[in-house]
Amino acid sequence: MDGGTLEFDRGSDINVSFSSESGGLLQLNQSAAFTGTISDFTAGDALDLADMPFAAGVTTLGYSANGAGTGESLTISNGTQTANLALLGQYAAAAFQMASDGHGGTSITYAATQTDPNVTLASSVQHVV
Repeated sequence: MDGGTLEFDRGSDINVSFSSESGGLLQLNQSAAFTGTISDFTAGDALDLADMPFAAGVTTLGYSANGAGTGESLTISNGTQTANLALLGQYAAAAFQMASDGHGGTSITYAATQTDPNVTLASSVQHVV
């Protein structure tokens, strides 16, 4: 995925790889039904769990790495809904951040120690149904 937005209206098992050169947005409209693997997720990229309302102090994000350091899992829950997202790569748990997406969902970003303030999101949209 080279910048822009990739949106899944329903569950999918498609693996998504972010480009390391530009910010991108993966929008999951049925986040619990996404079973693909997400790779190359870095600062400037975002995951939008559009179907999961964010509530500060209620919505939780759990992170766990496997022993080999080759795969990780993000578990996001708002007390009613839970999404388990598979990540490929090595991440620091404290670098994941969540907030409202501004449209009734939950946004997940990654704030690595070396961020590029010049990363911008391209305006192209790919829509998968």
